[in-house]
Amino acid sequence: MMPDGTVLIGKKSFPIVFSSNAVFQLQLFLRQNKLSIHDFNFGEPDSFQLQLLIWASLEGGRRKFNGRHQAFTVDEVGDMLDAAPDEQRPEIISAVLDIVRAAAPTSDGDDKSKNGQAGSAISKRSSRRRSTSESASTNSGIELSEKLI
Repeated sequence: MMPDGTVLIGKKSFPIVFSSNAVFQLQLFLRQNKLSIHDFNFGEPDSFQLQLLIWASLEGGRRKFNGRHQAFTVDEVGDMLDAAPDEQRPEIISAVLDIVRAAAPTSDGDDKSKNGQAGSAISKRSSRRRSTSESASTNSGIELSEKLI
């Protein structure tokens, strides 16, 4: 079972899950915007990364619990956070970071999730991307990692 929970945003409670699908959606968003999961700081995310983690966790919860038909957008999550009372923001951040940290591997590659699905997904995709970048750079003598990431 993936780590999950609920978060109160405004007056509504939402399920949050950092599942393999949430990781996939996060990576897809990053790639579409020419960003990389390698640059993501899961331990201490900045405000941009935090909004993406909240969005991915809400999407994971929506998909797992079929709470609504329409997908959350990153902009919608930003609007929800802006409308939330100031005293809720630390609770939202804490709840999301707790499930993300439980699912994601640590910086040394240890997987802290109960079954390893999301952690393994991040870890496998990241290591595959690194090995592709490293071999391309070694084989051609040209640094290609920036183009691949």
